[in-house]
Amino acid sequence: MQELNKVGIDLLFCFIIGFLIIQASNSAQQNEDLSNIINIESARISEANLISN
Repeated sequence: MQELNKVGIDLLFCFIIGFLIIQASNSAQQNEDLSNIINIESARISEANLISN
């Protein structure tokens, strides 16, 4: 019975760690997308400033 509890706790930790890894992966992708958008907007603003000067 105690072995079953240990296996259950191990499985629970595995699921939690897997969930955290998936969340971190999704967050990294969203950060990369936002970074690309910011870079595009920054280039557009810089170009507009060069043209106006």
